[in-house]
Amino acid sequence: MRRSSQRFLTAVLVIGLTACGDDDDPTGPGDIIPTNGTMSATIDGNAWTAIQIAGVNNGGVVAISGSDAAPLAVGFGFVGQAPGTYTIGPTSAANASVIDNLTTTWTANSFQGSGTITVSALTATGASGTFSYTAPLTSTTGTPATRVVTNGTFNVTF
Repeated sequence: MRRSSQRFLTAVLVIGLTACGDDDDPTGPGDIIPTNGTMSATIDGNAWTAIQIAGVNNGGVVAISGSDAAPLAVGFGFVGQAPGTYTIGPTSAANASVIDNLTTTWTANSFQGSGTITVSALTATGASGTFSYTAPLTSTTGTPATRVVTNGTFNVTF
Protein backbone atom coordinates (compact mmCIF):
# COMPACT_ATOMS: atom_id res chain seq x y z
CA MET A 1 0.00 0.00 0.00
CA ARG A 2 2.77 2.46 0.90
CA ARG A 3 4.57 2.08 -2.46
CA SER A 4 1.33 2.45 -4.49
CA SER A 5 0.34 5.50 -2.41
CA GLN A 6 3.74 7.08 -3.10
CA ARG A 7 3.34 6.44 -6.83
CA PHE A 8 -0.13 8.00 -6.78
CA LEU A 9 1.10 11.03 -4.83
CA THR A 10 4.03 11.48 -7.20
CA ALA A 11 1.75 11.24 -10.24
CA VAL A 12 -0.71 13.76 -8.78
CA LEU A 13 2.10 16.17 -7.89
CA VAL A 14 3.65 15.93 -11.35
CA ILE A 15 0.30 16.45 -13.07
CA GLY A 16 -0.66 19.29 -10.75
CA LEU A 17 2.70 21.02 -10.99
CA THR A 18 3.10 20.67 -14.74
CA ALA A 19 -0.46 21.85 -15.31
CA CYS A 20 0.60 25.21 -13.94
CA GLY A 21 1.67 27.14 -17.02
CA ASP A 22 4.04 30.06 -17.23
CA ASP A 23 1.61 32.40 -18.99
CA ASP A 24 1.30 35.73 -17.16
CA ASP A 25 -2.35 36.01 -18.29
CA PRO A 26 -4.35 33.32 -16.44
CA THR A 27 -7.39 33.75 -18.67
CA GLY A 28 -6.33 31.92 -21.82
CA PRO A 29 -7.64 28.53 -22.92
CA GLY A 30 -6.39 25.72 -20.71
CA ASP A 31 -4.96 28.02 -18.04
CA ILE A 32 -5.68 27.39 -14.38
CA ILE A 33 -7.38 30.33 -12.70
CA PRO A 34 -6.04 30.76 -9.15
CA THR A 35 -9.25 30.22 -7.24
CA ASN A 36 -8.39 27.11 -5.23
CA GLY A 37 -6.81 28.77 -2.20
CA THR A 38 -3.53 30.19 -0.99
CA MET A 39 -0.02 28.82 -0.61
CA SER A 40 3.25 30.47 0.40
CA ALA A 41 6.66 29.57 1.82
CA THR A 42 10.25 30.66 2.18
CA ILE A 43 12.51 28.78 -0.25
CA ASP A 44 16.24 29.02 0.43
CA GLY A 45 15.61 32.23 2.37
CA ASN A 46 13.45 33.87 -0.34
CA ALA A 47 9.73 34.57 -0.02
CA TRP A 48 7.57 32.58 -2.46
CA THR A 49 3.83 32.83 -3.14
CA ALA A 50 1.81 30.60 -5.43
CA ILE A 51 -0.48 32.18 -8.00
CA GLN A 52 -1.92 28.84 -9.10
CA ILE A 53 -2.95 26.24 -6.53
CA ALA A 54 -4.31 22.72 -7.01
CA GLY A 55 -5.30 20.05 -4.52
CA VAL A 56 -6.96 16.66 -4.41
CA ASN A 57 -8.19 14.37 -1.64
CA ASN A 58 -8.80 10.92 -3.09
CA GLY A 59 -10.01 8.79 -0.19
CA GLY A 60 -7.35 10.06 2.20
CA VAL A 61 -4.54 10.33 -0.35
CA VAL A 62 -3.96 14.10 -0.38
CA ALA A 63 -1.79 16.06 -2.83
CA ILE A 64 -1.39 19.84 -2.88
CA SER A 65 0.69 21.95 -5.26
CA GLY A 66 1.26 25.55 -6.19
CA SER A 67 3.24 27.47 -8.78
CA ASP A 68 4.37 31.04 -9.26
CA ALA A 69 4.87 32.79 -12.62
CA ALA A 70 8.56 31.79 -12.92
CA PRO A 71 7.45 28.86 -12.83
CA LEU A 72 8.77 27.62 -9.51
CA ALA A 73 6.46 24.97 -8.12
CA VAL A 74 6.08 23.48 -4.66
CA GLY A 75 4.06 20.38 -3.92
CA PHE A 76 3.56 17.75 -1.27
CA GLY A 77 1.40 14.76 -0.54
CA PHE A 78 0.48 12.49 2.34
CA VAL A 79 -1.84 9.66 3.25
CA GLY A 80 -4.26 10.63 6.01
CA GLN A 81 -7.88 11.29 6.81
CA ALA A 82 -7.53 13.60 9.80
CA PRO A 83 -5.64 16.68 10.96
CA GLY A 84 -2.20 15.93 12.35
CA THR A 85 1.50 16.04 11.57
CA TYR A 86 2.75 13.90 8.70
CA THR A 87 6.50 13.28 8.69
CA ILE A 88 8.53 13.10 5.48
CA GLY A 89 11.31 10.56 5.94
CA PRO A 90 12.06 6.84 6.29
CA THR A 91 8.97 4.58 6.34
CA SER A 92 6.70 7.52 5.53
CA ALA A 93 4.23 7.75 2.65
CA ALA A 94 4.51 11.56 2.69
CA ASN A 95 6.63 13.36 0.10
CA ALA A 96 7.39 16.86 -1.15
CA SER A 97 9.04 18.51 -4.15
CA VAL A 98 10.32 21.75 -5.57
CA ILE A 99 10.34 22.00 -9.36
CA ASP A 100 12.13 24.87 -11.11
CA ASN A 101 11.05 25.80 -14.63
CA LEU A 102 9.54 22.32 -15.11
CA THR A 103 13.04 20.86 -15.59
CA THR A 104 14.94 20.67 -12.29
CA THR A 105 13.50 18.73 -9.35
CA TRP A 106 14.33 18.42 -5.67
CA THR A 107 12.43 15.74 -3.72
CA ALA A 108 12.01 14.71 -0.09
CA ASN A 109 10.48 11.27 0.40
CA SER A 110 11.00 7.99 2.27
CA PHE A 111 14.46 7.61 0.67
CA GLN A 112 15.96 11.09 1.06
CA GLY A 113 15.32 14.48 2.58
CA SER A 114 13.11 15.23 5.55
CA GLY A 115 10.29 17.44 6.70
CA THR A 116 6.80 17.78 8.10
CA ILE A 117 3.34 18.61 6.87
CA THR A 118 1.08 19.79 9.69
CA VAL A 119 -2.58 19.69 8.75
CA SER A 120 -4.82 21.83 10.96
CA ALA A 121 -8.02 21.13 8.98
CA LEU A 122 -8.85 18.35 6.52
CA THR A 123 -12.25 17.66 4.97
CA ALA A 124 -13.56 16.19 1.74
CA THR A 125 -13.62 19.73 0.32
CA GLY A 126 -10.40 21.33 1.56
CA ALA A 127 -7.35 21.45 3.79
CA SER A 128 -5.15 23.97 5.58
CA GLY A 129 -1.95 23.89 7.55
CA THR A 130 1.80 24.37 7.42
CA PHE A 131 4.80 22.62 5.87
CA SER A 132 8.59 22.63 5.85
CA TYR A 133 11.14 20.31 4.30
CA THR A 134 14.64 19.85 2.98
CA ALA A 135 14.75 18.27 -0.49
CA PRO A 136 17.90 16.99 -2.25
CA LEU A 137 18.35 17.42 -6.01
CA THR A 138 16.84 14.49 -7.92
CA SER A 139 17.40 15.77 -11.46
CA THR A 140 20.55 14.69 -13.29
CA THR A 141 21.76 18.30 -13.38
CA GLY A 142 20.98 21.51 -11.54
CA THR A 143 21.86 23.63 -8.55
CA PRO A 144 21.70 24.00 -5.62
CA ALA A 145 22.24 20.49 -4.29
CA THR A 146 19.42 20.95 -1.75
CA ARG A 147 16.34 23.21 -1.49
CA VAL A 148 15.16 24.25 1.96
CA VAL A 149 11.48 25.11 2.28
CA THR A 150 10.37 26.77 5.54
CA ASN A 151 7.42 28.81 6.84
CA GLY A 152 5.09 27.07 4.38
CA THR A 153 1.35 27.67 4.71
CA PHE A 154 -1.55 26.39 2.65
CA ASN A 155 -5.32 26.71 2.52
CA VAL A 156 -6.76 24.84 -0.44
CA THR A 157 -10.17 23.85 -1.73
CA PHE A 158 -10.42 20.47 -3.47
